[in-house]
Amino acid sequence: MEKEKEDSLNINDLFKRDAKLPFFYNAEFSELNEKSTISDYFGVLTKILIEGLSIISDGELLQIDNTNNTKVVDIGLMTERHFTKIKDRFLSLGIEPRWKVYDESDKDYYLRSVCYDAEKINGCNVEVTMDWKTQHLNKVKFKAENNNVVPEIMKTLELYPEANYWLELKKPTKLNEFIIKWIKKTDPDKVNVLNFRQADLRDYHYNHALCTLETRHVR
Repeated sequence: MEKEKEDSLNINDLFKRDAKLPFFYNAEFSELNEKSTISDYFGVLTKILIEGLSIISDGELLQIDNTNNTKVVDIGLMTERHFTKIKDRFLSLGIEPRWKVYDESDKDYYLRSVCYDAEKINGCNVEVTMDWKTQHLNKVKFKAENNNVVPEIMKTLELYPEANYWLELKKPTKLNEFIIKWIKKTDPDKVNVLNFRQADLRDYHYNHALCTLETRHVR
């Protein structure tokens, strides 16, 4: 998977050992090369996530896949306890996984935000459907009068990436735009979203592997 200074480190070692400080490992993924894309990178991180969940949960998240009668990780069973262990291990690689739960009011907020900007675009018509009782938006449709309007709509979506969790109009081009999305059977009105980003050293001031007496006050 990646190199730990002089010794190679595999996924079992990463998740079975105690968590290290953020940025402890210098990660070099053997599955990737100079031709690899951001999508490939996301795929590798997702694989590490799933295998890691299987290890740190001691089988708690495993379910039988009836299509081929094999055990698979059900991310819908993941708890904060599991995620904290996962996050600590990823941070040691300099990668920050983020998990957030969105309810109907969150969805309404982000959809309205993009609609308010999109309605200002000449040649763009916005159609919505909503729940009359709650006044929450359910669906949004953008109608472009010509192809020249489409790029302007995409630019608006870049300002509100969360809106794309429901609209699914813009293809991801950055690591944090690739997401894993699921809805729990026990909580069908909420959407769970997990993504990754490169960890920011400034977020872990005094608490990372690169901190020294000489650099600890430098941000």
